[in-house]
Amino acid sequence: KSFMAQAQYIAASRFPCPPRPTCAMKLFVAVAAAAALDTEQVDVTMSGMQCGGSSQQDGVVIRPKDTTQKYPLISFAHGWRDGGKTLDNVYQKLWPFIASNGYIIIAAKAPDGLDYCLDMYKDQLQALRWALGAAEVKDMIDTSLPKGLMGHSMGGRSTVLAASQTADLKELNVGAAVAEHPAVNVGGCPDCAPAVPIMFTAGEKDDVVPHKDVSKQYDEASGVPKAYVEIKGADHHDCSTGPDLQGLYVLDFLNCYIKGNSTACQNAQCKEGGIPTSDCKSTGFPGVDIVV
Repeated sequence: KSFMAQAQYIAASRFPCPPRPTCAMKLFVAVAAAAALDTEQVDVTMSGMQCGGSSQQDGVVIRPKDTTQKYPLISFAHGWRDGGKTLDNVYQKLWPFIASNGYIIIAAKAPDGLDYCLDMYKDQLQALRWALGAAEVKDMIDTSLPKGLMGHSMGGRSTVLAASQTADLKELNVGAAVAEHPAVNVGGCPDCAPAVPIMFTAGEKDDVVPHKDVSKQYDEASGVPKAYVEIKGADHHDCSTGPDLQGLYVLDFLNCYIKGNSTACQNAQCKEGGIPTSDCKSTGFPGVDIVV
């Protein structure tokens, strides 16, 4: 979808209108709000990354073009074989969508090629430390708000692990995590015990990371607010090279636990009616727990 089409879709799903003359105006206002920020993707040289060794310190920053404002920071960990130069061409629906809603995303490009990094969570947390001192982004970061962790596949597993590092979470003021199709079926998830609110997403037709494995990881998480969203008909690449049907739920979750938006908290609990799900559940949110 084009950005405007996606904005119209968001507006329509959040502001349903009966067939009366005021509907068009209501939708126009909602679309204008949804399309508020232009974004840009910038290559950067990071430091302290361990996956791929000292020769792989490249990364990207996805940020709003409006540098007069400050925005919360998210560290994103990519999937297997999506690193290096490949990272320039994936997540091209997810990243601009999240950034256009007032976030800065940073993502290390390591590891490149066929390398699989079981300790990627260390780089994901280090990326937050790097950003706080990096000329490219430090003056745009709203340090008064919590930071976020996001990742897909290999990086989704990394996100669950990073969200379990209590000392780092406290040091960096991490307030939420989103693990998209987390590859907990590769290397397991040793000592995984998320200590911040966490969302798990999966695809009904994912044959790389079966949804049953992701749902099991959701069930095992305890003591924090959590959500599980399984997209009907989606495969493993919905958020990377696919239509990113889960993106709106991801944004809701971030807006809930990073920006403290109560409407987003409600929507994140399986209430985005326009998004097709084959399973959806949540617990620990303000209000009633949801299972659909």
